[in-house]
Formats: sequence, C-alpha cells, structure tokens
Amino acid sequence: MTQPFDPTQSLERLEGQRWPDPPRDTTSLVQVVHALRRRPVGDLRPDELARLITQDVGLPWLLPIAVRILRDTAPGQAAGGWYDDDLLYAVVTRNPRVWEQFPDLAHELRRAVETLVDLTRYVRDEAETFLGSLPEAPVKYKDDPTGSKSEQAGRGEGPRRHPYAQHAKTAQTNAQSAVDSAQSALEASSSRGASDRDLR
Repeated sequence: MTQPFDPTQSLERLEGQRWPDPPRDTTSLVQVVHALRRRPVGDLRPDELARLITQDVGLPWLLPIAVRILRDTAPGQAAGGWYDDDLLYAVVTRNPRVWEQFPDLAHELRRAVETLVDLTRYVRDEAETFLGSLPEAPVKYKDDPTGSKSEQAGRGEGPRRHPYAQHAKTAQTNAQSAVDSAQSALEASSSRGASDRDLR
C-alpha cells in the first residue's frame, strides 16, 4: 500500500539518502538520474519519471505519480488524444514482485490500461503481460456497497473485460495447455519405453 508523501520533496529527502556526485567520466544516464533525484518529485515531467522508473529508482514515490498521470490521461487517448507510451512502458514493465507490494496501485493501473486502444505493438505486448500477471479482482461500483454487482461481474454478468486482458488470459491458458500436452506425451513415451524393456 502506498503512503502519503510530500511531492515538494526530492527523492533524496524522501529516501533519506544522498548519493555522492557521479564521476566525471560516467554515462549521461547516470548523471541525469543523480540530478533528477535532487528535484521535487512533483515537478518531474512524464519523460523524467519514465527515466527514473525504468532504472527502478524511487518506485514507492514515483509509481503513484506515474499511475495517476496514466489514469487521468487514459480517457483522452481513447478519443484520439496524445498518450505517453514511454511512461506506460516504463510502468508496466516493472517486475511483478513490485506490484505485489502495491496491489491497490496495480489494479488502478489495470483499470486505466484496459481502456486504452491502438497502442503500438511493443507497448501492447508489455501491457498484456502486465495484465496477465495480476490476480483477478472483482469489479467495484460506487452505488453497490453490498458487493452484489461485483459478484455478478465475476460470473460474467457485468461489463466485459478489455481485449488486452482477454488476450493475456488466453495466452496464459494456451501456454498451460501446451505444457500439459508435453507432459502427457513425455509420460506416455516413458511408459512405452518401460514396456519395451519388460518385453526384452
């Protein structure tokens, strides 16, 4: 679960760690990351957030900011507006273990991703992988405090899931079927081999 924090603070202040200045001959990426850690997190642009998130820097503070940006701009993307594919890619490609620490944030991102259309192929593939890595979650409705509608949605009586999520689930099912088939074939082959040895 994410904790409230002051967006006027830098990652250095939030983490309580000041990195030493990088060597002069270091890469430009390292220099940029060091510089961005000294900036207030609330002032970071989407491309700067993507740069840090891709390096797994400051995730407890930067992921909530990034997910909020992606969530707030998702409706415009479906209407043909601009959407930050680089930020989306940086966020959905984090290790699944990261999202285990922030399940509410992961499902908030899921809801945003499932509304997106016409993503580039490389981003779409990563988005499908992200969706497929998340456990199923009931659909919640503001006007349904009892949770009955959520149960109906889980039984297929609610809104259909976005095709990206459906494709990810189908890919997982197909992969498992392939594994099961290979295992059955291996067991059958082993049984035939044992029978042949017995006959000899």
